[in-house]
Amino acid sequence: EHRRVVIDLVRCYRTLTDPSFPSPPLVRSVRPSRGKHDYQLVHRSAVNNVALNFFCARVTRSWNSLPVHIMCPFPSSVSQLKDRIDNLDLEYPHVAHGIPQRNASS
Repeated sequence: EHRRVVIDLVRCYRTLTDPSFPSPPLVRSVRPSRGKHDYQLVHRSAVNNVALNFFCARVTRSWNSLPVHIMCPFPSSVSQLKDRIDNLDLEYPHVAHGIPQRNASS
């Protein structure tokens, strides 16, 4: 799983730094972040378990949860980002929980 998270984070980095890189649009948050890095992404809630696996839903939480020391200063290259995250214990924050199922009586 670590390898997949790294691949997603690298794709996210390329999307944010290279406008010609083909990827779904990611939106940087304009809200100030307290205790987090300054490169937060807007998180759009997934409406079902299938949507949880879409790139934008998958990567946003992982990207936003990166520690400040990884993102500040912002990595100048993909290899620098990989070097910084290599020893982190990375996993998708949302995989274990999924989307809560609605009660059929609602």
